[in-house]
Amino acid sequence: MKRKIKTLGWGCSSFVSLAAVATLLLITSSTNVFATGTDGRSHSFFPLDTDSTWVYGVKSASQGIDYHVTDRVRGKQFVEAVNEECQVVDENYQIDRGGIRPVLYCAKEGFLSRVSGLKYTGERIEFPAYGMSIEQDLLPIALAPNGSWSDLTHPYGNLARASTYTQRHKSFAESREIEVPAGRFSGCIRVETETSFEGGPYKQPLTLDYTDWYAPGVGLIKTTASEGGVNGKMIERVELLTFQRPPNAPHQQ
Repeated sequence: MKRKIKTLGWGCSSFVSLAAVATLLLITSSTNVFATGTDGRSHSFFPLDTDSTWVYGVKSASQGIDYHVTDRVRGKQFVEAVNEECQVVDENYQIDRGGIRPVLYCAKEGFLSRVSGLKYTGERIEFPAYGMSIEQDLLPIALAPNGSWSDLTHPYGNLARASTYTQRHKSFAESREIEVPAGRFSGCIRVETETSFEGGPYKQPLTLDYTDWYAPGVGLIKTTASEGGVNGKMIERVELLTFQRPPNAPHQQ
């Protein structure tokens, strides 16, 4: 379910795309991301049914480690830290200094936005002193092949002189069946993203290329990140290991 997860703040070379890793992740009812698949039906490509769980395996060449990330949807709630109602997803990083972090997904002006860099104080969601990361236009609510959009992300909130990254996205109908440890998936949508990091520690802009595959009714199943173009050196790979939906979740085509 997730979408890109870029581990900003863990060092200049630490960039992980999950899924959305997800993003990695997903959404329900009016905040679901839907698209028309190759079979002519409408599918949810970013579902966020409460208690749905995704486990991702991350192979990070930039950090020199492999680890797992588990995403579990807590459900929709009003979050005082951002003053709006959003879907709350817990991300559990099974690495040193990892732990559980809340990630918010909110529907705004036809797009799904993502807020990360948050923390729990008891059950209360708060943001640390250095600010929170906001991706305004993570995915279109009406995700479809042959689309294009861009967004500017502030990984450290609005801190002065902090780095930013600009993302340029293009979506495609994936003709191949995509195989990951969780299974084989057809009818996917592929999103290719060119990301430019600027400011802060970056004396010169750094450009990385991400490719995300979203499966109908499941969400993000695979992400790769590379330097030097989409066919360049791969520095991160994220793959879905397992996916569980609650028994009472609405049926997904």
